[in-house]
Amino acid sequence: MPDSQQVLEHARQLSDIRSPNAHAFLLKVSFSFINDDLDTIQGTYTETWLSSTRWRRETTIGSIRHLEIGGSGKYWISDNSDTFPEQAARLSIMLQMFPSRSAPLTFDATLDRNSSGHALQCLVARSAGIALCFDKRTGLMFGRIFIQSIRSGLVENSCQYAGFQKFGPYWFPREMACFRETHRLLQAKVVELTSEPPADAALFTPPPGAVELGQCPVAPVEPEAISTPSPRGPSSAADRAPYVRLAIVVDPQGHPQNIRIERSGGKTFDDQAVHTVRNWLFHPGTCNGQPIAMEVHADVRFW
Repeated sequence: MPDSQQVLEHARQLSDIRSPNAHAFLLKVSFSFINDDLDTIQGTYTETWLSSTRWRRETTIGSIRHLEIGGSGKYWISDNSDTFPEQAARLSIMLQMFPSRSAPLTFDATLDRNSSGHALQCLVARSAGIALCFDKRTGLMFGRIFIQSIRSGLVENSCQYAGFQKFGPYWFPREMACFRETHRLLQAKVVELTSEPPADAALFTPPPGAVELGQCPVAPVEPEAISTPSPRGPSSAADRAPYVRLAIVVDPQGHPQNIRIERSGGKTFDDQAVHTVRNWLFHPGTCNGQPIAMEVHADVRFW
């Protein structure tokens, strides 16, 4: 095993509370972010994890709720709104910390860095567009940065972990934050982490209308857009948004479903972006050559 993979595996052994042999847990997190209007938005995240094939993650921001339920070989998502802020969408990824074992990273460079008094070893995976950073003294996962930041020498985007505390045999961070350059995008704090989650079977039953997606035990091939008609800017809008960011479920036939707005450009632009993407066509994502439903993210740009 290359040294870089040993560093990653050691960090997993220290902190991966979702490892195959880990005990069940209940995780509750409070978080906040600054929206485009510079308002502070607050929300909560609750994860009930029994195993890699039985889990539930719920994110709530005011009246907006995003729900994910995992099963064997598949999972479901359910939204009560067609808008889910991209800052909140980062939360689940940030909390899971480690890259998926089904798609192992190939590291092609190592960088030494210093941050907040920590001497770090950062493993660079250019093909994946990220770098993972580890505290040299403890071996704990300190955070991740985008590969573009490393090439330019500037940290444009990063997520950091702090306040590690013991949870069973693991050390798990109690404080997390994501930044764009020096601007804080998202911060989160663990409110509760317990090894006695509720076992109510109803928690893991997908609600009516939930969208089913496939889980792939090996590296999946993501959907590829093959027809993407451009939108027209709304003629009644005084200002033009540069883009609207959408989350899209591409079904096994290559059609977009369950379109959610992650970065709004204003209602008129949002409506036009969603209308446009409904007419897009994709090569569907595949697992072992078989088409499966997968979620992708796309920026719809206006004139």
